[in-house]
Amino acid sequence: MKFSGKKQILYDCLYSSFVGSRIEITNSKNKNHIGIQGIVMLETKEDFIIATNKGDKRIKKDQITFKFFYKQQPLYMDGRLLFSTLQTRIKKVK
Repeated sequence: MKFSGKKQILYDCLYSSFVGSRIEITNSKNKNHIGIQGIVMLETKEDFIIATNKGDKRIKKDQITFKFFYKQQPLYMDGRLLFSTLQTRIKKVK
């Protein structure tokens, strides 16, 4: 689907996998998670598994805001928007 501007960015982000993406936790209900950065190794319905310099971290998606890059531009996303599997998010569009 093609939209204009911000709607297209949101669509692209919600209906794409974050596996392999570099993210940084910028806000979290668990203050110990703020500042964690690494590469998403696995995305489940509720969690991101992030590979960091200090080992793998399991982070609840519905408790965080994270920064990632979309077409070389930093974007911030509320993890609650992703609280399902990619397959479920795609099915909701059809």
